[in-house]
Order: sequence, then structure tokens, then C-alpha cells
Amino acid sequence: KEAYGLGVATTVRKAAEHLGIEVAGFDAWDPKASSYEALMNKIKGTNADAVFLGGLIDENGAQLIKDKVAVLGPNDGAVKLFAPDGFTTQATVDEAGAAAAGMYMSVAGVPITEFKNKAKEFVDGLLAGPLTGKSIDPYAIYGAQAAQVLLDAIEASDGTREDVLAKTFATEVTDGLIGSFTFNENGDPQDAAGAVVGFTI
Repeated sequence: KEAYGLGVATTVRKAAEHLGIEVAGFDAWDPKASSYEALMNKIKGTNADAVFLGGLIDENGAQLIKDKVAVLGPNDGAVKLFAPDGFTTQATVDEAGAAAAGMYMSVAGVPITEFKNKAKEFVDGLLAGPLTGKSIDPYAIYGAQAAQVLLDAIEASDGTREDVLAKTFATEVTDGLIGSFTFNENGDPQDAAGAVVGFTI
């Protein structure tokens, strides 16, 4: 029932209904629960074809996935499992283990293998140095671009919070890690070219 989970679940429900997909249920899970088998059995009683998890892996998502598989079967079986980018992390694989196999998860951005130019150089540098042999989350690129925007704004400012914010809004990124963009008055990217998505001040 937190903002991200409720927001993404509500949006998915509306989209499904718009497409004529019947929504069999809409329930929240308690992130402190030790088991979700009762919830999965409730879902089983609806004869649903799929389950969408509107939330984050760190809200006891791994246990939720394990109990889904225990009660409703594998994710590539009769009841599919879908999750938003709140589950698209290495933690899902590490914590849910084999139960995560066959899940469909969205990524609000470009897969790590699709980054080009400066972003690819950045990734290659990480893989050749401090992250040798490890996987890199695509959000690392977006985080690095956000940090660069902020650091540049601080450098260009007079040191006050107000001026840092003003300089951030005035930022014009050309051929940055996620492409080229400016910000509109709401802090959303505009005139974007490249991998810019959901980058908001």
C-alpha cells in the first residue's frame, strides 16, 4: 500500500481493464508477513491466469514469489508472474532463487547491453575496474547521469540551495550518459534523444 506499489498496481489494473482483461482481484500484501500462502490460495480460487506484483523486492518480495510458485506453480506454467521494475534487480534472483525463474519483469529504461557511446564507456570502465565479474544494474547509468547533472549544477551555482535548483532546471545535457535533453518547468526531460526516460528533478 505504499506509493510506488499502489501507483503501479493501479495503473496496471486500469490498463488491463481498458484492454478488456478481467481483473480477478486487487489486494495488498503485508511486507512483514512470514507467509503468503493464504493470499496465493485466495488467488487460486479466482482461476486467474496471471499475478502482477505491484511493489518492490525489498518488501518481502522474495517470500511472495516463493509462495506464488509453491501454491500456483512455476511462473512459466498455468499462472504467469509479472512484476514491475521494483523487482528488476539482482536481489530478486539472489533472494527468490529458482522461484524467480520464468518471471516477466519490466525495466523503465534501456537494457544495459543497449547503452552506447559515453554510457558504454562508463559501463566498460566499471566492468574493467571495481565491478569486474559483476553485473551492472541499468539504473546505475541513470544514477550516474543524475549525479553528473547535480554536480554540474552545484559547480555553476553561487552555493545556495535556490541557485543549485535553478541551475539544475537550466541544465542542458548534450551527448551525456543517457543522451541529450533539457528540463521543462516541471523537472521532466524534454527535447530528449537517446535513452532518456523518467528522469525527473
